[in-house]
Amino acid sequence: PARPGGVLAAAVLAVPLLAGGVLALRLHRLVITAEPGGAPGLGTLVALLAAALGGGGLVVGLLFTGAARTARRAAGAPVSRLYAAEALGSLAGGLLFTFALTGRIGHPGAVALGGAPLLTALALGARRPAGRAACLVLAGGLLLAALGGPAAALDRWSTRRAFELAGGGGLLAAAETAYGRLALGSRRGQHQLYADGRLDHAFPDPWERPVPIHLALTEHPLPKSVLLLGGGLPDR
Repeated sequence: PARPGGVLAAAVLAVPLLAGGVLALRLHRLVITAEPGGAPGLGTLVALLAAALGGGGLVVGLLFTGAARTARRAAGAPVSRLYAAEALGSLAGGLLFTFALTGRIGHPGAVALGGAPLLTALALGARRPAGRAACLVLAGGLLLAALGGPAAALDRWSTRRAFELAGGGGLLAAAETAYGRLALGSRRGQHQLYADGRLDHAFPDPWERPVPIHLALTEHPLPKSVLLLGGGLPDR
């Protein structure tokens, strides 16, 4: 049968494994060669996902199993209550992140913030004062890291580095929005807007915009003024 110490160890280990998986996915171009703007092949992508998220996913999956086997050893603690608590916690966490935290906290911070209530719940169920104190200290540390500077600094650094590795130039701004993850970069006087890692628009664009303008100018032998309507407007 599982022991409470094993469940606590799995909960503590899940946070760095999941946060490390996020960083591995962002910085995969450090070890995987791909053309700027291109994506890895299917086999490489599957291996990358397995390496980055396999360990964290395995530990998270074992958490419920270990907690359930531990609950069976305690009188008056049916597994059904544990299952209901796990389901309600997942639902509440998903709603909280979707409607309240998106755009306000990065992915590393979200992982740390998710670990804090888990360790708090383990503290409430701990029998030994030392175990209860350890869970509360770790939960407080994760909460401070999520809402304070460490997680935000890690998110900004990894986002900027991933943008540079993808060939986007220097990162000027990035944000999680209702339209996806937007990032604005600059290189040699040109700005690029990326949506979910893919180039959406570049400006000024000396190749795309002047073409419809010159075509309009050729419609008159001596044009003095031209009115342009539609999507062919110049960038500046």
